[in-house]
This record gives sequence, structure tokens and C-alpha cells, in this order.
Amino acid sequence: MERPIIAGIVIVFLIAIAVGIIEYFVPLNARFEMNSDCRKALLLVEQQAGLTEEDKNKLREDLAEDGFKNIVITVTGGSAQGSKITLRVEADFEYPKLVDIFTRNMVLQKAIYEKTTTVRKVVN
Repeated sequence: MERPIIAGIVIVFLIAIAVGIIEYFVPLNARFEMNSDCRKALLLVEQQAGLTEEDKNKLREDLAEDGFKNIVITVTGGSAQGSKITLRVEADFEYPKLVDIFTRNMVLQKAIYEKTTTVRKVVN
């Protein structure tokens, strides 16, 4: 009689741990995807000394596919070879988070990507 009760408690406990781990990795995975998309854009910034509107729209679309909203992209700095240029991307990520045993609330997390690089564009 004791074994089924103990086994049931252990199974419920293991399921709770699994759900907790999955809940923890949802925003981390979104942030990883954002960093990956922004790194691709940063390489374009480095090569082209800026981002075209087409490139910005592509980055916005990629981030929106990953679940980000309110995306703001800014590129600041010089365009001459050897000058510093900064890519800054701000976005909001909203996801449902388990609050109580059976209750979920929407959580808004702000994500900011800001990196500075050197322009490698060769101007003739």
C-alpha cells in the first residue's frame, strides 16, 4: 500500500521538476535566437558600414518570427574604414510563465543587444 503512494509522489515531483526546467529555458532559447540573428546583422554592419532598410526589415522579420515585439534597431558610428560602429537592438519578449500550480501569467522581458565593431569596408 505504501509503495504506490510513494511512487505517485515521486512521479509528480519529477514532472514538476521537468516543467520547471522547460519553463526556465524558454526565455533563454529566445535570447539565444535573438543573439544569433543580431550577430548576422552585425557582420553586415561591419562589411557595409551600416544597415540598409532592407537589412533592418529582414532583422525585424527574423526577430518577430522568434516571438519578439516592439523591435527598435539603431546603428550609430562612422562609416569610414577603421571607425567604430555600434548595433543596438531592443525588443520585448512576452511568454506565459507558470506562477502557481495551475496558473500562468504573461511575463514581459526586455532584451537588449548592443555590440560595437570596427568598419572593414574598403572605400576606393
